[in-house]
Amino acid sequence: MRIDGIISMNDFVASGAIKALKSMGYTGSSMDVNPSITIFDVVGNIAGRKALTKQRVPDPAKTSDSDDADEQGESQETQAKSTQWPIITGFGAYVTDVPNIVDGLQWMTGLVDIRTNAQSIAQLCQVLNNKGKLSSVKEVKTTEEYGSKVPTLHLTLLAVSAANLKAALIDPGYISLADANM
Repeated sequence: MRIDGIISMNDFVASGAIKALKSMGYTGSSMDVNPSITIFDVVGNIAGRKALTKQRVPDPAKTSDSDDADEQGESQETQAKSTQWPIITGFGAYVTDVPNIVDGLQWMTGLVDIRTNAQSIAQLCQVLNNKGKLSSVKEVKTTEEYGSKVPTLHLTLLAVSAANLKAALIDPGYISLADANM
């Protein structure tokens, strides 16, 4: 069965998928498929909230448009396309797995700004300790769950790929160049 993409719950699971794909003979890079579509486009499309406006991702398993290739050549090309590296996403920007992004094995990861997350949690603790209103923390939104209104911490997700890895992770000091194998 041809695998075109894997959306992993975190970077650890993505690294397991990478190992499995290597053992199955997949080759190439995630960047070979379509580096212009983000995970947010994909998830929004799956959820029915967003139509993809970028070009359709080419099917890596399709053969070339060349009509003059012989059968054996077509068979080899089809086999090569069927083991072309798929898009793999993760979450968490795990230091141990960031090199997979640099090497093109993992297309991208997602994360929340850990400083904003820590500050928001500290503010929430302070508000709760002082018996204040959770709505006073700007990252807290009210959502409805099973008929009840629940205060929920909402943080902006950041998509990190090879294109913005330095600006998103290295420049702010989350990881070093050495951590990214750069």
